[in-house]
Amino acid sequence: MGMTIDTNLYLELLTARPPRTIETAADYAYWAEWIENIDFSSRATNEERELANLMTIALNDYDRKKHPELDAADPLGTLLFLLESNALSQADLARLLGMSRTMASQICGGTRGISKAVALKLAGRFNLPLSAFVA
Repeated sequence: MGMTIDTNLYLELLTARPPRTIETAADYAYWAEWIENIDFSSRATNEERELANLMTIALNDYDRKKHPELDAADPLGTLLFLLESNALSQADLARLLGMSRTMASQICGGTRGISKAVALKLAGRFNLPLSAFVA
């Protein structure tokens, strides 16, 4: 079952932050930072989380247009390649992402998926589009 959304609060949020197609790197950076703040906030409202989900779709669409070569990429394979090529360990990954070594190990082992929040951090750290880490 989906989140319960207060229509009035959601309309206020949409008025304050109108969702739109991402056309520029500046728009991308703005929304990526906003989404990351929502994803890591324990106080984010359902309405904010809903807008973050919507804008994640817009970020992915921008990535596909700007980087079509990454559209079919394997997120886990990309992560493992980047770790190896940058001489980073799973412990380094855990520190980078602010998570336990166990969680980093689960991601690298493929037993835990790469969440949207993790994908945003990885994209920022490795200067790659979000789509490189989102299946």
